[in-house]
Amino acid sequence: MTIQQYDWVKLKDGQLAAIVEVFSDKDFLADIGSGPEDWDTIPVTIDNIEKVYGPDYKSTKESQGMTYEEILQDLDEFKLKKEAYQRGEINDGMSDECRQNWIDKCNS
Repeated sequence: MTIQQYDWVKLKDGQLAAIVEVFSDKDFLADIGSGPEDWDTIPVTIDNIEKVYGPDYKSTKESQGMTYEEILQDLDEFKLKKEAYQRGEINDGMSDECRQNWIDKCNS
């Protein structure tokens, strides 16, 4: 997992964070919170990060009219759907190969 300055990441505690400083491939500073009124800068290690979304993730979702809380809910629903696909619990007519390609893309 490669993390760069300004990437958006989901922390294992469920918070969405923006990487503001990269000290090494394992140590970072990140901003958390829903806006300037409650932002906080915290140290983060690679072990605290669940998923990397890249630098444009949050602005893309906000441009779609989503609030911070809706973005977090969207991430949780996406994770649940991916896990259900992996267990074969969703029958949407997708071939096994297509489903595996989707799961692989989600995991990258």
